[in-house]
Amino acid sequence: MLKGKVVLILEDDSEMRSIFKEELTAVGAEVLEAPNGVVGFQMIKSFNVDIVVSDLNMPDGDGLEFCRKVKALPGKKPKILLCSGQVGLNATMMQKAGATRFIFKPFDMLVLIKTIAVALRDEAA
Repeated sequence: MLKGKVVLILEDDSEMRSIFKEELTAVGAEVLEAPNGVVGFQMIKSFNVDIVVSDLNMPDGDGLEFCRKVKALPGKKPKILLCSGQVGLNATMMQKAGATRFIFKPFDMLVLIKTIAVALRDEAA
């Protein structure tokens, strides 16, 4: 389903990163991992990333801040999927920051995979 796509997991919880990596690798994605926005931003500049799955709340800055930094980069940018446990977040605010899609925790891994696939397909259309 995600064969040949490069997915960057931006998540401060190492256990969650491992789960994401295992599930996404199983559907053909090449998975990169970053524990925070600083490392994630450097990886965006160093690798050809198709989509970032980013936690919204991280110790060193939030996913919205990360989105804004990526949005300001010149050239082709990866899609960004924000994940959050916060109910009532403003979808328009997330999209303005640069998020392509968002998903609320807890979520089923199949829903995450399908959401990634749809975001990537939207780009191709």
